[in-house]
Amino acid sequence: MRRARASYHYAVRHVKRNKEQIIRNRIAQALIDNSNRNFWSEIRKIRNNKKSDGCTVVDGISDGGCIAELFATKYNDLYNSVCYNRNDLQDIMYEVENNIQGSSMYDDCIVTSSDVFNAIVRLKSHK
Repeated sequence: MRRARASYHYAVRHVKRNKEQIIRNRIAQALIDNSNRNFWSEIRKIRNNKKSDGCTVVDGISDGGCIAELFATKYNDLYNSVCYNRNDLQDIMYEVENNIQGSSMYDDCIVTSSDVFNAIVRLKSHK
């Protein structure tokens, strides 16, 4: 019984000391055995890391609703930070609309429902 206990504790100490090397060997062996596997999925699987939920504190605020409101105000400030002249903007919009309507570039572009279906089928799942 003493020998079994001693060998168990020796194995535990050995694993603790060589933890990083054991992990590296497992990654290498997994990639050698199955080359189709993704390297990063092997890393996640071996380390058992899960994606974090994100940052819980932003600018000293920890409440989810307040963080969302903070981002909304920051985005609003950024969005409205560039001044513009309404007349200049109307001229640009008028010019763009005239170029689109007067152009025959899109006359031969016809999108059918089968084109849309084929595009949807090629999307990654859960998109």
